[in-house]
Amino acid sequence: MKKIELYKIFLLIGSFITLLIYLPSFSLPKEYIDKNIYNYEIGYNINTHESKKDYTINEKEIIPIEFIKNQIDTKSNSYSFADNTLEIKREGTYMLSGTLEEGNISVNLEDKNEGVVKLVLNNLSITSSKGSTLSISNTTKTIIILQEDSENHLNYNGIEKNNDKQASAILSRDNLTLQGNGHLEINSLNGKGINSRDGLIITGGDIKIESTDVAID
Repeated sequence: MKKIELYKIFLLIGSFITLLIYLPSFSLPKEYIDKNIYNYEIGYNINTHESKKDYTINEKEIIPIEFIKNQIDTKSNSYSFADNTLEIKREGTYMLSGTLEEGNISVNLEDKNEGVVKLVLNNLSITSSKGSTLSISNTTKTIIILQEDSENHLNYNGIEKNNDKQASAILSRDNLTLQGNGHLEINSLNGKGINSRDGLIITGGDIKIESTDVAID
């Protein structure tokens, strides 16, 4: 009897986890994440990409970028901005704020797969109908940090063509971590919420995802 009851418990837990992963819309409340490491990668690979350095920031090294009326008034060799697309080209810590309409952020390092990028979202709002609001490639890993008490919104309403499996608000081809004590709301009208083709770790933040496809893949 005990073995049967234990089996039922595992079956129930497994069903709940499956439902949580594939539910198109769900929220990760802060009080839940504080007590539970929401970590997809651990289930597949014990050697995760997580490091203690992921949770430390040198404020002197922060590169601030603020969108004002779809423009930024700063220049740097670490990034470029053209045609409503911010391209981050070098590793470092970037604090992103403001509103970007019909635009995108692309993390694409010049030194292929050689560097860690930290993106601090501090009241950032992006809307895009042409490509992911945030796309990541050619990094060792990218860490999204939700600034404490910040409200951040990523809205993707692009048209999904030919069953495009990569259509999503956040598309990462590299290791990705989400953490912090702020709020992130993701709306994906024609695709996935977060689409990570490599490791994905979520250890913090108040995250809400609305999507027509799976919320997290």
